[in-house]
Amino acid sequence: MATDGDDRTLRKAKWAPYLLSFPGMLCIYLFFIVPLVTLTKIALSVRQERGSSKVDFGWEWGNFSKAFTDFGDQFWRALLYAAVATIICIVLAYPLAYFIAFKAGRWQNLLLGLVMVPFFTSFLLRTIAWQSLFADNGPVLGILDGVGLTGLTDFLQITTDGKIMNTSSAVIGGLVYNFLPFALLPIYVSLEKIPRNLFDAASDLYSPFGSTFRRVIFPLSVPGVFAGTLLTFIPASGDFINAHLLGDVQKPVTDAIRAFHPARGVSAWLARGVEERHYTRFLAFKGQLALERGMRGEQDRKTALSTAWRHRSALLGLVAGRCEVTGSVHFPPSRLSYDPGQP
Repeated sequence: MATDGDDRTLRKAKWAPYLLSFPGMLCIYLFFIVPLVTLTKIALSVRQERGSSKVDFGWEWGNFSKAFTDFGDQFWRALLYAAVATIICIVLAYPLAYFIAFKAGRWQNLLLGLVMVPFFTSFLLRTIAWQSLFADNGPVLGILDGVGLTGLTDFLQITTDGKIMNTSSAVIGGLVYNFLPFALLPIYVSLEKIPRNLFDAASDLYSPFGSTFRRVIFPLSVPGVFAGTLLTFIPASGDFINAHLLGDVQKPVTDAIRAFHPARGVSAWLARGVEERHYTRFLAFKGQLALERGMRGEQDRKTALSTAWRHRSALLGLVAGRCEVTGSVHFPPSRLSYDPGQP
């Protein structure tokens, strides 16, 4: 015979799953559903006027076709890099996860800790460190030059003219390094859950290792492989840091400058000067352009004399400049050529 206390217990048990899931559902709603709806609304909106950040919602589906038309190459390149990096991560992660799960013994926790150690460092700092490894005078190229493999790597398109930086190989290498733990940990968990008595049964039946792996180990670890593939491919396809720091982003930036149509007037001239100065510093950081020194030998310092010296042609003669490569005329003179259709 049921009592009032039993009824209250049943009511509490009925609402318990909803109460326990409420914090997680709230986080999903605030940090996933709301941003997704907001981005969808912006993607289907129309800008009120050029240069304005205000938009009007209008079911503008043409924005998607324009995005894939203007940036289609970037989309496909990102997916290709992510796919190659994911395959390499799975190939490297599976043997390592197998060793940690079945062969590491008492060193298992230590090896798992070493896998997690890079996560205690900033993602950005880890990627910047690879710039030193892939530099022209770095250890990677030093080893390749020492063993005489530079020609072979050029032939295989791993390097370009004996260099790794600003190549697809550098981007994929950075992706593999940064996302390898995302592939390794799910595979390790799936392998760790395999009952050990299955190995004893296979051994009693004199099953060779290849047959045991093909019929027992790998099928039971497929969920971990699938999870590792998703956890690696999804963030790798949207990664920007590796492509920006290790890859060649000069072409998209240059194309954006070519497509830019500046407004007229003094304020526009000053704004273009600021943009040009930032882009010049970026090229200097990449080692593709030397910063111009001022009258007194300063390097990129905004003193009155150095600024006047840099803009001496515009201040004294109001003379335009002609690019030695493209032949386009720029007024005021510029160290960067953004003539459409020219290299």
